[in-house]
Amino acid sequence: MSYPYSAIAIDLKKLTAAFGSKDAKLEAALKKKFKSDITENAEWFADEIAKGAPTLDRAISEIIAGTVPKKSKHVSVRLRPREARAPLRQAHRRRRARSRRR
Repeated sequence: MSYPYSAIAIDLKKLTAAFGSKDAKLEAALKKKFKSDITENAEWFADEIAKGAPTLDRAISEIIAGTVPKKSKHVSVRLRPREARAPLRQAHRRRRARSRRR
């Protein structure tokens, strides 16, 4: 069995600015622009959504509102404040440096 992977490029400054911005215009624009993707996603993940997973529509709303649940079995990627990312970057650099020495 194989799993599909998708690579995307994101302007992190814009993403972090959007998180918790409560910008209703941005939220509406995103939902309008990605309406077909949101619909397709809801159809594809209907079983998971029926079990309580958030819809893509709800996820967009929670990101803009800054209310993404801290603990959820359905959330696999989290946006972290800049202060929380610094130790992660340092740990990643240390691991990379160790692997280069081997």
